Amino acid sequence: MKVGILAGGFGTRLAEETESLHAFKPQRTARRDVAQIYEAFGTVGLLLEEFEGERFKRIAHVKKLIRDCELDEHLVAFPFWPKQTEPG
Repeated sequence: MKVGILAGGFGTRLAEETESLHAFKPQRTARRDVAQIYEAFGTVGLLLEEFEGERFKRIAHVKKLIRDCELDEHLVAFPFWPKQTEPG
């Protein structure tokens, strides 16, 4: 049995044998993927504190950019503004 799918308005035809889909056996597992990501983070020296910090949390990162005067309250970037530095 064949399945045909029309994609978009371009008339592209995609067809697959349903039997080959049933025979598909994925080679990836969640455990292997997590191990690969963990190894990659270690390779580049990413620490847990950095990963859990504001750099990888969108809202915390935006708040930091506002605090550092890199974004205004409307989330507009001002790269030409000098960064505020603490006195001393």
